[in-house]
Amino acid sequence: MRNIINILLCSLATILFSCTMDKIVESDGGNEEVGYLSLEGVSYTTDTDNITISSVTRSQAPADDSYYVEVYEKYTETLVWSGTYASLKEAGQPKPIALVPGIYYATARQTESGAINGCAIDAPYYSGRSADIVITKKNTTSSRIDCYLANILTTVELSADLKHVFKSLPSSDSNRLKTTVKVGTESEANTYDFESSSTHAAPKVYFKDIAGAASQDGNTMTITLTGKFYTGYAEDIGTSREDETLYKQVSMTKNITNVRAKQWRKISIDIDHSTTGNVQFVITIESYTYDDEMYVDVMTLYSNLNTEEKIEDPEHGGDEEEEDENAPSAMFEDGSLQFTFSQDDYDEDEEMWLKNLVAIIAPKEGSTLVSAYAQVSSESQEFMQNLAANVQMPDNKVSLYPTNGLSTYMNFAEDGNNKKFSAKKSSLTKLSGYTGTHTFSIYTEDNLGRKKHTDLKISFGSSAGGDLSVEWYAGQTEASTKTNSWTIPVDGSAAVEARINATKGLTGLSVVITSDKLSKETLEEIGLSQTMDLFNPKDAEMENILRNLGFLPKAEGKQGTDDDEYRMFDPQTGERRPGKECPYKDMTELTFSITEFMPLLSLLGQSDSTFELAISDNSSATTKGSMRIIVK
Repeated sequence: MRNIINILLCSLATILFSCTMDKIVESDGGNEEVGYLSLEGVSYTTDTDNITISSVTRSQAPADDSYYVEVYEKYTETLVWSGTYASLKEAGQPKPIALVPGIYYATARQTESGAINGCAIDAPYYSGRSADIVITKKNTTSSRIDCYLANILTTVELSADLKHVFKSLPSSDSNRLKTTVKVGTESEANTYDFESSSTHAAPKVYFKDIAGAASQDGNTMTITLTGKFYTGYAEDIGTSREDETLYKQVSMTKNITNVRAKQWRKISIDIDHSTTGNVQFVITIESYTYDDEMYVDVMTLYSNLNTEEKIEDPEHGGDEEEEDENAPSAMFEDGSLQFTFSQDDYDEDEEMWLKNLVAIIAPKEGSTLVSAYAQVSSESQEFMQNLAANVQMPDNKVSLYPTNGLSTYMNFAEDGNNKKFSAKKSSLTKLSGYTGTHTFSIYTEDNLGRKKHTDLKISFGSSAGGDLSVEWYAGQTEASTKTNSWTIPVDGSAAVEARINATKGLTGLSVVITSDKLSKETLEEIGLSQTMDLFNPKDAEMENILRNLGFLPKAEGKQGTDDDEYRMFDPQTGERRPGKECPYKDMTELTFSITEFMPLLSLLGQSDSTFELAISDNSSATTKGSMRIIVK
């Protein structure tokens, strides 16, 4: 534990003081104030052709010496070293870089320019980033960079049976069988034609990730198949029974959403011979270990030449099912998706709630509900723990129909074709013990096989409190998920933040840290405490640490005493400035990040920590929200 504390102290000192120091130091071999970084390997990860639905075979190969490497100080994003991987070697061995103690990361890319082709055959491009690198005095830290595909690999294969039912035409004929893949939007897109007559049977085409890693939605990939399709019997083709008038020009367009770099979109198009009474295309899309099949009615293709349907990416789709808006709908009795109540809605004299919590599942006309279940999440960790203790909820899921798993809390009744769930008298009282928002994602299916989900939200706040909430989000830089628990690997990191809403204006914000590794004594040794009042830090040192961890704001682009406008303590005397209030005072919206704390937490090795925010507003309302971080 002493070593952990020393590393944390060193890391915190780096955060506090590194902005005023150069990061890279010319080493004379005797400088005891520096540490050393040795990049012992840069490799790239390739995906072989042996892809199946269940697994992907990956192999690693050493990167060329021409790969371009850059080293950055993490918190300031200051570039401290750059050059080819070859320049990092001496007699074929890694050459250490002397650096001021701190936290760094290194990147590598295939070329110095970083330019990636819009789309081209056999043109993979690799780049990567190391894990956080902690440099301490007089020690050499080894690290490596694993590079991954920075563009999108796409292949298209048409089965022999499919090609047979399309008219064979020369490549110069615009009516020939052709598949085209486009990545991007109309304003910016790259397109490649996969010609059926190509000598390259299934070319590997690499598309640029136009949307970029930071995009929430990724790219849209559009697949278009055109040609003259034979509407008669396939066995007549090439015989005297073949009828030229039965060839119809068709055009089929399919969209795949959430397409990103590092993916191989393997597209196969075939004919389904098992279908009776009609003919269907089968489009199979494999993305690493995911696959999705879409059946397309061929008989509608030549009556509507631009049939468009959306294929949801199973990697990002809701509950791994394609959703249908005609599936049964879930809502509250007033038709809304939000139910909000407060202590004002309770009649003390009558000992009853003035609001009724009623949820309805309504199938569309001509259909009936077959099944419904709820997946529950909440801003309140205590709510989830108590619910799990009293309801059988594997994976936080509970059946609503045909079995009512919430029968202890909700009455069930049928209202015609609709299913109605109403809260029992005691249920709202129990819910009122947990401030914040609870989300019940209702998944429904009807007798026609149509499925979808609807998020119903229930919120309780203190009397006259207005909107006051804490919602936690976590993930990597390119994606963020609303959650109350997140797991990161040892030596890993994550972007973690709380989004605070306070319509009446903030008057208080406290952070409570509970951890199996960070005891009260350990936190005190690194200048922190288990409970930290951000509106009233205990002293100037605490304020400075909170500011440099990102818990309190700093003026953009300013350092030292230039950002006095935000300081509650005088940096010269260390005294609290009279009348100086927390910069968060009266804010109605706030994004509170604990991302900078994640590398320090990961240094502890395996650990289980909870960060709880307690907030209050100008109406004296209060609420809390917790995030659990598991390092393993």
